[in-house]
Amino acid sequence: MSDAILASAIGVSGTILGILIGWLLNRLTVNHTVKQQEFYKAAAAFRAAFADEYRTLKAVVRPEDVEDGLVQTTLANAAAKHENACILFCPYLTGKRKQQFNQAWRDYVCPEGGDVAELPSPFIDYYQETRPDISIKLALKKLDRLMEFAKPI
Repeated sequence: MSDAILASAIGVSGTILGILIGWLLNRLTVNHTVKQQEFYKAAAAFRAAFADEYRTLKAVVRPEDVEDGLVQTTLANAAAKHENACILFCPYLTGKRKQQFNQAWRDYVCPEGGDVAELPSPFIDYYQETRPDISIKLALKKLDRLMEFAKPI
């Protein structure tokens, strides 16, 4: 009879252990899925915040025909919207990715380097009176770099 009791105890213990492991794996999977869905929503909102300006710059066919300061004006007019998008998106990044994202933001605002806080106006580095094509390419390159952080993981 003691063998039967031992076998029953082992069976019950195994069942309980299996249930606990299944429950734990389910919790981990659900948490990961929820975090992933939250990231996707935040990333979509982030990308949408830049869409109008990206489309404006991408639509330029003949850079020589654009008005002086188009890039600077376009980006400066959207500065608050873009900064807010960064503030809202940044918490969904961690560790090194967050540091890289913050550096990409600084590079976007001030592509020539230097301190963003010391600029006379946002995006002044994009002002190219004689070569707007360079400004457009540079701005699109910096925008593409920022958008890399909002790609699905």
